[in-house]
Amino acid sequence: MESLTRAHLLPPNAVVELPLLILPHIVLFPGETLPLRLWELQHIRLVLTIASAQRRGQPTFLGILNARFESGRGAAQVGCTCELVEVESDWDGSSSFVAQTRGRQRFQLLDRDVRMRQGVPHARVRILPEDCLPAPLRSPQWQRLLS
Repeated sequence: MESLTRAHLLPPNAVVELPLLILPHIVLFPGETLPLRLWELQHIRLVLTIASAQRRGQPTFLGILNARFESGRGAAQVGCTCELVEVESDWDGSSSFVAQTRGRQRFQLLDRDVRMRQGVPHARVRILPEDCLPAPLRSPQWQRLLS
């Protein structure tokens, strides 16, 4: 595995077009790691292209979106951008491709229909601002109870 760590963040509320991996039964959260095992050639090409751009220091973004097709409602409307942390460096095409990703920023789909480019879905998304919640034990109510 080749290590790739170049975290880039988009400004909150930025509207961008992202390539998407729409995966069943997968929900990625910011800061969480997600190992990917890919079989479809267009997804492998996409990940290899992003890895190449990351090696050159270019900001690159990939969106992970949960597929909810079993309920008949299509893909989820909120996903998470991710960065590639590691990619398989000696992939020979005879088996699945392995990559390690880390969630970065939540996004909301702006378009109901995704556009296909070279077999990969792309969509306009809005980067959601991070919700910072106060530490519950530091609230005045808890401080009174703890003192």
